Amino acid sequence: MGDAIRSALDQTHANLEVIVIDDGSTDGSMGVVRSFGDRVRWEAGPNRGACAARNRGLQLANGEVIQFLDADDQLHPTKIERQWTLMQETGADSAFCSVWSYNEGEDSATGTGWAHAQDEDPVCKALGTNSGTSAGLHRREIVERAHGWDESLPCAQDRDFHLRLACVGGQAAVVPDFLATMVRRAGSISSDSLKVFDQYERILYRARATLESRGELTEARSRAMASLLAWAARRYTHAGRRIAAEHYWRVSYSFHERGMDAVYGPQLRPLAHLFGPIMLERLLFPLRSIRWRNQKRAQV
Repeated sequence: MGDAIRSALDQTHANLEVIVIDDGSTDGSMGVVRSFGDRVRWEAGPNRGACAARNRGLQLANGEVIQFLDADDQLHPTKIERQWTLMQETGADSAFCSVWSYNEGEDSATGTGWAHAQDEDPVCKALGTNSGTSAGLHRREIVERAHGWDESLPCAQDRDFHLRLACVGGQAAVVPDFLATMVRRAGSISSDSLKVFDQYERILYRARATLESRGELTEARSRAMASLLAWAARRYTHAGRRIAAEHYWRVSYSFHERGMDAVYGPQLRPLAHLFGPIMLERLLFPLRSIRWRNQKRAQV
């Protein structure tokens, strides 16, 4: 937590207010928070989850622009300044950056980069990117219009939050550089991609309903939603969760019949349309099993 707070205090942007919400920690975090003295405002309470803590921080904040930051994440010193400058230049409601992500306990150099999508449509941009909490800088007005973070979601909270910002009319700009670092904790719910995918159906049905109510559900947006569901369906298939995979393939098709095009290359795409993705994956399974066995033999 200390590194996260320091990275916030070290921002080059002036008039920065840092608020820390201790969500029922038991690891001595409050001692770290108190060590910063009056440089930060803080509040401690029982554990209610990350989304509840972010919403409480939003209630306490006085600023026009909000930066959310989880305890193990860090910001580049110029992050807020560069994103706020871009927001002023473009009139955007949010600005995002690319995020460097690595596993807790490992060298940060072993991590992976999450580049933010550059699609001009803010909804498609949100659907095409898994940004992480710290990637965005947001005007308070758009966060409040989207009703903050969904405290009922066990994971996929960032995906949901950024998508809802876009669905209520939020415009997003992108600084393509890596200005935030995110640490993935082993064993956390959010580190289990299949549990994250379990939330997608609920998240996307809600997003579609919001866009329909605003008369803003375009074919491109429907297809982008279908593509995200198709990616999850294929990952379920590879993980052996056949029932979940088949359900998601059907839901994907109900959003847009060509959502599966995003997950198959030019060679498999015609077969997916001919047989359907469920049958195609059944046909591909023996081939994948043979390839996996051959790879294991080559390693011995």
